[in-house]
Amino acid sequence: MVSAWDTENGLCLGQVATKNDEGKEVGGCYKEITGAIVAGGGDYAITLKANQLTLHEIAKSVFAEHERNDFADVACYSETNRGHGRVEQRTYYAVPIPDAPRLEKWPGLATFVMGRFHRTVGDKEEQHTRYFITSLLTDDVQRLGQVLRSHWGIENSLHWVLDVSFGEDANRTRRGNGAENLSILRRIGLGMLNQIKGKKTIPNVKFQAAVDPEFRTTIITKFLNF
Repeated sequence: MVSAWDTENGLCLGQVATKNDEGKEVGGCYKEITGAIVAGGGDYAITLKANQLTLHEIAKSVFAEHERNDFADVACYSETNRGHGRVEQRTYYAVPIPDAPRLEKWPGLATFVMGRFHRTVGDKEEQHTRYFITSLLTDDVQRLGQVLRSHWGIENSLHWVLDVSFGEDANRTRRGNGAENLSILRRIGLGMLNQIKGKKTIPNVKFQAAVDPEFRTTIITKFLNF
């Protein structure tokens, strides 16, 4: 299932069933996908990976040049989060894309972003760098940082929860449209629980819903009025 995930509201906006490795192929059709997003009036932000080697190297060289100048006049946003014995610092740098014919093939492409991430857990430190492309402009670097931070929201807040709390990966339904229909119901159920759970965990809210009819009614009412 290829899903569209609303990270702010914890809702699955839609899904498309794929066969075999079609989902992976869809994930690789970045230019077609970005074109559709821009045509629909939206913006995109995509992590550059090894399979976009040329684009990745261009971004890397652009930021290497700016680093030699101590990132003078480069839009920057930094944030730090602490909790559970862990300190995470994220710094994002954003620059307009340079003039290059190969970049013109990307619809709406406006900005290169470099993210530097530093994590400290006890005595252990980790740091790494990632590069991104986006149609958003450099003057909104804070929004860029927040968007990119939520990049893994679909993995952590949707796929992982569906697997661990709803047992999706272990489900063996195969016939007809059964797998797709159950997938839709799980995503609707998760969206309903996200609207009511507050600081509780999904397993706790599921258990309360299982034993308390009035709580189930509250969940449905809140979801329908969302």
